[in-house]
Amino acid sequence: MKSGTLVSLFSVVFLGSLLFAVASASSLTDAQVRNFVASWSQVAQLFDEDDYDDDEFIDEDDDDDETFSAVSMISDMLRAMEGDPVYARVEAIARQHGFSSVNEWGSVGDRVMRAAFALSMGDFGLAAEDRMEESMQEIEQNPHLTDEHKQEILRGMREAAAMRAEVAAAPEADKAAVQPYLDDIFPDYDDDDDYDD
Repeated sequence: MKSGTLVSLFSVVFLGSLLFAVASASSLTDAQVRNFVASWSQVAQLFDEDDYDDDEFIDEDDDDDETFSAVSMISDMLRAMEGDPVYARVEAIARQHGFSSVNEWGSVGDRVMRAAFALSMGDFGLAAEDRMEESMQEIEQNPHLTDEHKQEILRGMREAAAMRAEVAAAPEADKAAVQPYLDDIFPDYDDDDDYDD
């Protein structure tokens, strides 16, 4: 391959990567959120069907199941169900709602759900962080727990705190786009609930 051709190819790849990064950083649009929310209600119905068994694609003994993240839950779900017949049905639903691929649907869904969790968490997340240090000290000083049990509890608390921090860091623009649809995403959510008690 000539050096000029190689340089041109590299330029195309670099430009494509740059454009993808810019597109990924752009804010969610109202249409993206609306289409995902509409499609999500249909996908949720798949999991409620009598002939659906999530054990067919989720192995409780598989360590990969522990990699599910609050900021990539939809993409993680898609990876877990690859090879299962329901995957094709989810892909069909995604395309029916204007997504070019199931992967695009998953990426948009990750951002929508992250923003939704951040909005619903609200002041509860801040209050939880305020109590974290105090709670950890109480556990460390608890004479009724073994050192092994203490470390297990503390590890779980740190992981939960890290997850809350990831969720809370959702872009403000994404949260603004998702806010009008929060009741559709979490029908039972009541923003008047008091989590500070």
